Amino acid sequence: MFYDFVKAMGSMLDDLIYKRGEYQENCTRFLKATFPTGTGNFCNGTFDVFACWPHSSPGIVSVPCPPYLPWIKEG
Repeated sequence: MFYDFVKAMGSMLDDLIYKRGEYQENCTRFLKATFPTGTGNFCNGTFDVFACWPHSSPGIVSVPCPPYLPWIKEG
């Protein structure tokens, strides 16, 4: 029984790692495609090991919780 639990947890972790990797790759592509080309001040977008932050004007920026986290539900 304990082995089944450990196996299920390992499977969930593998799935989480895979989905986070996809999220990071999509973030990198998005940031490259949307890099500001004009003049003026802006904050560089980044992937901070958790969430993808877009390039933005200085000020307050927010992003939703990443969808790869299994405990985050929409709505």
